[in-house]
Amino acid sequence: MKKKYILITLILLLAIYFLFPYLNEISQDKIPYPTITIGDTNISKDIEINSYASPIFFEGNEKAVLIIHGYLASPQEVQELAYYLNENGYTVFAPLMSGHGSDYKNLENVSWEDWKEESEYYYELLEDNYEEVHVVGFSLGSLSALELSMNYELDSLTVIGSPIFIFKEEINDLDFYVEEISEYIPYLKKSNVITDIVIGRQTYSFIPTSSILEVMKYSEEVQDNLENVDDNIFIIHGNFDTTSDPYSAEYIYENVASEEKEIYSVNSLHTVLMGIHDQKVFEEILEFIQA
Repeated sequence: MKKKYILITLILLLAIYFLFPYLNEISQDKIPYPTITIGDTNISKDIEINSYASPIFFEGNEKAVLIIHGYLASPQEVQELAYYLNENGYTVFAPLMSGHGSDYKNLENVSWEDWKEESEYYYELLEDNYEEVHVVGFSLGSLSALELSMNYELDSLTVIGSPIFIFKEEINDLDFYVEEISEYIPYLKKSNVITDIVIGRQTYSFIPTSSILEVMKYSEEVQDNLENVDDNIFIIHGNFDTTSDPYSAEYIYENVASEEKEIYSVNSLHTVLMGIHDQKVFEEILEFIQA
């Protein structure tokens, strides 16, 4: 009888573990997409987003910083950096990228070209209204930041946790998975889950498998064209990153054409902007931008 109750308890715990991402996903409070005004341009979308996922715009001086967030997440994961840079005088804009901050199914129809084009739009908007524009990209956002450097003359470029090389143990034969098994897979966060809980980072709990393919395509596109990056670049990566291979930082350093380039390694997982080393990372980014 005792073994029976233990077995039932284990089954219930497993059910809660696997259902928790789904329950968390559907419980989010929704708000209308807020209007952001930059210069004479109003940025608005006719959608509802999760209450935590609002785009960030802090007015400061005539030097602007565009911060592009990562995959499955929102500007929430870069907000502390945004506050820090704004407190040091900078105007900061961290947009909500397409497919994010609302419902994981919205990622289904977003391509890597969409992320590329909207990053260019936001950069040009800042360039038209401010004397300087510095770009910071985290994770997926770092691919857009690198792409911007290939096509524009940035005042500085900072890339963090770049997924040039992605740990792929769980996404082998992904094309087959998309076509034959499932359109969505649960994102259980694994080794990052404790960090996410502690720091309050919220991400989607399911991933459209087709969207992972878009991230991989974007990564390959950027990787193939790194020689066209020639702006001053600051490359940051967590030594214990289990999402983007830390070798990505070294690869970027070796293949960009930038005359001034620097790698900064952090004893952290992927979320270097939201861990115990965050203030030191913020200081390093500020020092690089000011230089």
